Formats: sequence, C-alpha cells, structure tokens
Amino acid sequence: TAAPDRTEKKFKSCSAKDKVTTTGSIGARVCGLRAFQVETGEFMMMDKHWGKDLKFEEFAEGIEKFFDNGQRIRRSIAKRFVQKLFPIRRMLKERCKYRFYASSILFIYEGLEAKHSSGWNSSSVQENQEEDEDVEVDERPELNPSEAQEQEPEECEVDLEVMESDEEAKRADEAAKIEVRMIDFAHVFPLEGAGERDEAYIKGLSNFITVLEGIAKGTEPASIPIINHRDGPEPVSPEAQSEGN
Repeated sequence: TAAPDRTEKKFKSCSAKDKVTTTGSIGARVCGLRAFQVETGEFMMMDKHWGKDLKFEEFAEGIEKFFDNGQRIRRSIAKRFVQKLFPIRRMLKERCKYRFYASSILFIYEGLEAKHSSGWNSSSVQENQEEDEDVEVDERPELNPSEAQEQEPEECEVDLEVMESDEEAKRADEAAKIEVRMIDFAHVFPLEGAGERDEAYIKGLSNFITVLEGIAKGTEPASIPIINHRDGPEPVSPEAQSEGN
C-alpha cells in the first residue's frame, strides 16, 4: 500500500501497517466481508479491523467464512471465483502495463438460495441477498514457487437423501449470480521497464487463488499451502529515492 505518491508520513504509516498484517506475508488483506445466513435471514459481518487482525495462519479460515451460509460451505462458488480470477492474473502477466498500489478485488455472490425441497431455506420469496468481500493486493517481493472419512449409511434411503442434497447444493451454487471486480485505482502508475510486470499484485493474487482452490476442494484451511513472503526487501520512500538520485 506504500505508493510512491504518498507523503513521507503516509508512506511510513502504510509500510508499518503492511508489516503487521497479511499484506506483508500473503500480499493480500481482507478489508471486510459479510455472508448471508440462511437460517436467520441475517448477515454475518466482519469489518476491516477484523481483517487487519488476521494472522498468516488464520487467513484461509477467515476467507472460508465468506462462503459459510450457516448450513454449509458453498465450495462450488469458491471454484467459480477461481475461474474468474484466472483471466485477471493472465492479463497482469501478459498485457498489463501498470502497477497497482492499495488496489482491491471485490467478490460478490448471491447469498439467498432458491427454495429447495430439502428445506435448506424455508423463507418466503424475497429479493436475493448478496455478500461482498474486499481484498487488497499489495506490493511485495518475489515469491518462491483432508480427506473426509467415508461411512457406510445405515439405510440406503438415508444415503440417497444425502446424495440428493449434495446435488441440489451444487446446482444452487452453479445457478447463483457472482461478480469479481478490480476496484480502487487511486494509486496506479505506468510500468517503466520493457517486459516489467506488477509482480506484487500477481503474487498476492496467486496466494488468494490458492486459498480459494483449497476451499473449493474441501481442504482444511490450515493445510492450504499459502506462500509466506514476509522476508523481502523494504520499500523505499519517494524522498529516499530522490536522495539516492
């Protein structure tokens, strides 16, 4: 978040904040999220202070909360988000000629599922509710590149009901509207050298994609292989750069 157009005071403040949040270790920080709870009809909300307090080892579990509707983790939606992020990362790697500081990605999905015979949502028909999550992807240095136990059902009918519920859950997730948007462009600068890329954005985005892939697969959050690149070069303030020149 320490953009070159910041004042010296603001630059130091941003750098200090990056060091103590997941911006410094993961390359991304949660700025807030809310997840619709189907049983209560209300939102579970986490603010930016919660996001700042998230530790490296808590990040994946924190993101998983975004997909938890109180009854299940909507893993197929996480998978769909991954598919939306691949073109953004490819654009950043191959065609983008800008560097983004303190930029964000907004994730939105339809939280209120259509009424199902399985009784997931007994609410009357109402407007679809949406959740959003805002993730900052920040300037960082170069990155170095559970299985559920199956149980036999006591009765065939019980097993069939579970299978039908799983299929309905998958259909609901596939039908839900989703959006992924790059936002916050107050600190965007042209890349200077030929072939240069915004490696910081790419690294933070790649870590976030890894988290979403793990959630989609049902991997335990603590086992998702996020790369920690905390030990990188310190950002240099504009004043220091001027003095060096």
